[in-house]
Amino acid sequence: MRAVLHYLIIVPLAYLIALMPFFVLRGLAYVMYFFLYKIAGYRVKIVRENLKNAFPEKNQNELKRIEKVFYLHLTDIMLETLKMLTMSLKDAKKHMHIPEESVEVIEQLNEKGISTIVALGHYGCWEWGNFGYHARFDTELRGIYHPLSDSYFEKLMYHMRTRFGSVPVKMKDTLKYMLKNNDKVSNIAFIADQAPSPNGAHWTMFLNQETPFFSGMEKIARKLNMPIVFLSIDKIKRNVYVMNFELLVETPRSTVQGEITESYVRRLEKRIQEQPEYWLWSHRRWKHKRPENEQLYQMTVNN
Repeated sequence: MRAVLHYLIIVPLAYLIALMPFFVLRGLAYVMYFFLYKIAGYRVKIVRENLKNAFPEKNQNELKRIEKVFYLHLTDIMLETLKMLTMSLKDAKKHMHIPEESVEVIEQLNEKGISTIVALGHYGCWEWGNFGYHARFDTELRGIYHPLSDSYFEKLMYHMRTRFGSVPVKMKDTLKYMLKNNDKVSNIAFIADQAPSPNGAHWTMFLNQETPFFSGMEKIARKLNMPIVFLSIDKIKRNVYVMNFELLVETPRSTVQGEITESYVRRLEKRIQEQPEYWLWSHRRWKHKRPENEQLYQMTVNN
């Protein structure tokens, strides 16, 4: 009952916010920034620790600047996500630009009847990638996701993500779904920088720290020989982004184990290092330590 009441209160509020023009949302974001960052100190300890470990070469002033810009960006993307409830494809074209050379990366593969895996991270406004895609491409987009624990808000997010035809696929069902529907040309989006279980993950150095990554994207790519396209959603100014697609791996079956994941990690890391303020630093990304058996395995491989 409590969850239902929260839903009945929050959903109308979400739609009210979504109906606001962008100049009002930018002002509201400043208010949220003040309370979230200055008053509540939302996950400030986690953000500071993550930034300090990721950029040991930066001084306190540099880290503080990144931290401040990150929190304003965080409030922007919170409101931008709600705006998905009312945005049109016309709005998406105004706020999500795709250079022609990036369009060609996707279209040249799809025109040959080749489906692709689009790998991105929690960078820029990743949720808007859905709308930006549908504003420019006709090929079906499938998005891999983890269902939310709250069923009511899960329905709300599902509605946002499917408004223009995207097909959400639960992560645990991904391979089964792809094998069953592999006869249709489509592009499948993986937000591949989430924190997996440490056991069975691909471990690598990422932003100066040992970090586990899901190996599922690589397994699917190699099994189905689906090219990997890296997507960076870069912030141009507040509420305006550019989607840059680049071919990362053309023939996955010709790669060795771990090569695809490493290619993705290195490309994402490079983008974060270029403009670190737009990655999700409030995430507990380094909560896991490499299991001892994984360390022994890696030592054996290296020797």
